[in-house]
Amino acid sequence: MKKIIFLVITVIISFTTVSNLFAVNEAAALFLLISPGSRVAGMGEAFVAVADDASAVYWNPAGLAFQSGLEITFTHAKWLPQLVTDMAYEFVAYKQYIENISGTIGANVTFLNLGEVYQYNSDTGEFLGTFNSWDLAVSMSYGTKLSPNFGLGVTARYIRGRVLSNDGTSYGVDLGVLYKIPKWKNLRFGANLSNMGPKITYG
Repeated sequence: MKKIIFLVITVIISFTTVSNLFAVNEAAALFLLISPGSRVAGMGEAFVAVADDASAVYWNPAGLAFQSGLEITFTHAKWLPQLVTDMAYEFVAYKQYIENISGTIGANVTFLNLGEVYQYNSDTGEFLGTFNSWDLAVSMSYGTKLSPNFGLGVTARYIRGRVLSNDGTSYGVDLGVLYKIPKWKNLRFGANLSNMGPKITYG
């Protein structure tokens, strides 16, 4: 019964909000396109139909439906080190199976430090000060099995960013499915609609 309610709520959210949603992956939120995990990079980022670890909160929340136990994963990388020295990408994800809700929850934090910026008056050349720019996303996910071979997942994401002294906020939603082909043990089908939400604006 819980699974049916979850499915109905997910479908309702999808159809009642999709007309007002569009990708947040505009220039202001490109950090959401950065792929976490060295394992995934080694697979050519073909992970939506795999999604078998805590990073499923990024790749496909439906992958959480087939996971048990507790896991934490993290990624740290210097960003564009050939250009600057103070930019860094951080990704931390957590997942845990909870029997009472017949599914697995997940959470993650993504942070991109864009480093220190020196600002000058374009007319006078006056030095106005230094500013730190960054992007942050905090996500909560839930995945559950609707059948032994079919999983459904949803992620809600809060996005915040700072460019110079201007702050902006937005939100995003991911909807994912994962189906294991019964007759072929290692054959799966996965799909994930990610980062659906309004544009982020700064002011």
